[in-house]
Amino acid sequence: MRLCFAVIALFLSFHLSAQYRKAEHYLSAKVSFADYSDQNDWSGYSVSKIPPVAVSYEIGGTNLLSYGAFVGFNKDSYQNDTLKSDKYMYSNFGIGLLGSLHLVRVIEELSNYSLWLNDWDFYVSASILMIYNRYEFSEFETKYDVKTRIRDDVNFRLRPVFGVRYNISNQLSMLMEVGKGNMGTFTTGLTWRFN
Repeated sequence: MRLCFAVIALFLSFHLSAQYRKAEHYLSAKVSFADYSDQNDWSGYSVSKIPPVAVSYEIGGTNLLSYGAFVGFNKDSYQNDTLKSDKYMYSNFGIGLLGSLHLVRVIEELSNYSLWLNDWDFYVSASILMIYNRYEFSEFETKYDVKTRIRDDVNFRLRPVFGVRYNISNQLSMLMEVGKGNMGTFTTGLTWRFN
C-alpha cells in the first residue's frame, strides 16, 4: 500500500507542462492493428505477420499546428501446411507527410477551463501517403513446375487521423490514433518530445 501511495505522490510531484508547443520536436514509434491481407480462408496455412509499424517525426510550426513525416511497414505471409511450395506474401511500405491541428488550447479557451487538460494533447491530422504494395505468390503451374509471380503497385492517398496523447512526463507520452492516415486503422505508441 505504501508503494502505491509513493508512486501516486511521485506522479503528482511532476510539474507536467507537456502540452504541444511551437518549435519542439516529436518522435513517435507506432504499431497499428488492422488486417490488410487478402480476406480468403487461410485454414490449412501457416500464417506469420509483421503488424503495421511506423516511425513519425513532427515539429511544432505554431502553437496550434505541427508538420512532419513518417515511414512504415507491414507484412503478411501464408504457407500451405501440406504443399510447402504454395505460398502467398503481402507487404506494404509507406512514406508520408502529415500536418496536425492540436486542439487543447482551443478547448481551454472555449471552455475557460484548463485544470486537467495540461497532460493531454488532442489532435486531428491529415496524411498524404505513398504506399508501395507487393503481392508475391508461388503455386504449381503444372504437375512438377512451381511458378512464382510478383505484382507491385503504388497507391497515393490523403487520409485523416484522430489522435490523443497522454503525457507521462515532460518528455514522454502515450498515444492512441484512429484513422487510415497510418499504416493501420487503430494505432498506439509512444512519443518522445525534445527541443
